[in-house]
Amino acid sequence: MVFLERLDRAGAAEAVRLSAEVRGWFGLEIEDGLPERIADDLLEDPNSPVAPTLQVLLATIWETANERNRNNPVFDSALYDGLKRQGLHLGDFLDRQLGVLRKSLPGAVASGLALDVLAFHTTPLGTAGQRGERELLDTYGHQGGAVKELVQKCKDLYLLTDWREDQTRYEPTTRLAHDTLAPLVRKRFDESDAPGQRARRLLDNRSPEWTKGEGLPLDGADLAVVEAGAAGTRTWSAPEAQLVQASRRRRETRKKWIWFARAASVVAVAVIAGLAIQASILNNNLEGSNKDLTTPRASGEHERRIERHAQRQGHRAPRGAADGGERVSV
Repeated sequence: MVFLERLDRAGAAEAVRLSAEVRGWFGLEIEDGLPERIADDLLEDPNSPVAPTLQVLLATIWETANERNRNNPVFDSALYDGLKRQGLHLGDFLDRQLGVLRKSLPGAVASGLALDVLAFHTTPLGTAGQRGERELLDTYGHQGGAVKELVQKCKDLYLLTDWREDQTRYEPTTRLAHDTLAPLVRKRFDESDAPGQRARRLLDNRSPEWTKGEGLPLDGADLAVVEAGAAGTRTWSAPEAQLVQASRRRRETRKKWIWFARAASVVAVAVIAGLAIQASILNNNLEGSNKDLTTPRASGEHERRIERHAQRQGHRAPRGAADGGERVSV
């Protein structure tokens, strides 16, 4: 493996100035002193890889100059200063490259993993940071080999670049292509509504209280967000894992209580329905008995039953007596 030396001031200025043949072919004019000024700006960050950043910068300057005058584009201080105030259009560059990345790794972009990995290469001060290969694999262990493929794609697109601080002790290390990308990456990360970023915000807000192993669990909706975003963010830390496990236990307990309440409701409804049916049957029987006793037919039958009973007892009343009159002899 051969490592190329970092591009120096003379080399960077020469790359901006281009050759006379190239300038003549495109009708390009470059203001005197501008190549050296751009080289100085590029070398201001001692840890920044100059060549990838210069490639992005020259592409941006050329597109802008060509839009202004296609027949006679000009690189001058006014153009360069304007682009610097706008962040050298690196925001557009970042969005374009993420769009290209989406075509080859759609899941990594849609889930938020790509932004998470890029944001992992920033510092709390909003500058570009370095991450070793071992640190990346540990941080995204649940992603397996996917994170290595993602990092390589980001290097191919000049979003990340190889970097080594110690030439004598080598470990593959990556960083953002330039410090100016760091705040742009952080802004998109903070504003992203991808599953990974939604989950990361919840975990960052709620996990600190679990550093001692206890705290309040997430509610069902927040837990669902965290679980849905697991593929789009880094591996859960110990407090984060404890928070998720406690939240899952709470969810299971609530499910059991809900099942029990529903089962009890079904039983209660069945019992009430059974009692109502029994009451209806008893009421119908009682109404039938009362109806039978109040009909004439039922009344005559009752008298005949009394008469038969009296005959069996030998106490038959005289017919005349029964009619209320006296018996007459002829």
